[in-house]
Amino acid sequence: MAETLEFAAALASVIGGGLELVLARRALIWLGQRSEGRVQALESARVRLAAGRALGLAALALAVALGGARHIAEICGPILVLPAVLVLRTVLDLPFAAWGWLVAGRWSLAGFCREQARRLGRELAAMLPLAALTGAAVELGGGWLAAWVGLALALLWREWVPAAGRCLSAAPSPLAGLSHLEGVTVWLSDEGRRSGQLNARAEGIGRQRRIILNDTLVEALPLDEVTAVLAHEEGHLVHRHRERLLLWRLGLGLAALWIAAPDGVGLAVLLAALPMLILPVRPLEALLIRRWEGQADSHAADKAGAPAFMRALERLYGANATAPAPEPLWALWHHPHPSPSARLAELGRYSTKVGIAAAARPGAG
Repeated sequence: MAETLEFAAALASVIGGGLELVLARRALIWLGQRSEGRVQALESARVRLAAGRALGLAALALAVALGGARHIAEICGPILVLPAVLVLRTVLDLPFAAWGWLVAGRWSLAGFCREQARRLGRELAAMLPLAALTGAAVELGGGWLAAWVGLALALLWREWVPAAGRCLSAAPSPLAGLSHLEGVTVWLSDEGRRSGQLNARAEGIGRQRRIILNDTLVEALPLDEVTAVLAHEEGHLVHRHRERLLLWRLGLGLAALWIAAPDGVGLAVLLAALPMLILPVRPLEALLIRRWEGQADSHAADKAGAPAFMRALERLYGANATAPAPEPLWALWHHPHPSPSARLAELGRYSTKVGIAAAARPGAG
């Protein structure tokens, strides 16, 4: 079984790396033909960054699958092979994280080092012991079930604890009072120092649900548009999208681990090759997330008005230099959000339907 898993991981790495190259080439040609100026430059840089990171992960997966995991197990022992591969993946991602800062035009060596120290200090402090315990449980006969429990604990921990790379501060008044969901805290992120992107996100599950607004977004948008963006993020929490995504990924993990039934070395191979092995289901996950984005958009339109949310999105896309419509195949694998043009068009139709419905009510007009 271990040899079969290594062969599957190696094959997935080669196919996945080739697919990423083809998708990136198509996306760059598309951008060259349909955009110009700052939009073309930034979107092309983002495509190259995403493709470069994917190729780096493919190379690591191939090396681990072609005997690397076995050599690491000989050096570190079967229990520590999983933490060792986790460290390798983390180290591999550092140059790509630095590349992301360069793409955003906010490069600062001191700032980058501080962010990575905060992020890795918190993430590795929790993940490395958990990886070692999972490896020990698998070696002691826990099999795929022990591996799945370790995966579940890791995913739950990531939902429970805010990402450590960002510096978060409690949102001041009146932003702090904009959320009407019980137990949901609104935070500001120091994105002006990191990437300058205008964005927001909903995170966490249960009592740890939170909405994070980038400080750049709050500074750039008037209060009614910030309120609309906040209502969109509330829509994710109202519809329990984080919980649904967690269940989806736990289900995928359960199926993969049950089929592979890995030992400690096989589990390390799975960890390294996971980004390549899940390529076939990534379009399906992106489709699910796009549906959830539509639900959150409808929630924002209901609570804050479609025109305000459309104005907010237009400012956001303009400031972030987002192309109106990405290359379709690239978007299928790499864009879990609807394209800006499709999203704004749908909100325009929603606004028209609401206006017609209001005019048709008895006594209207």
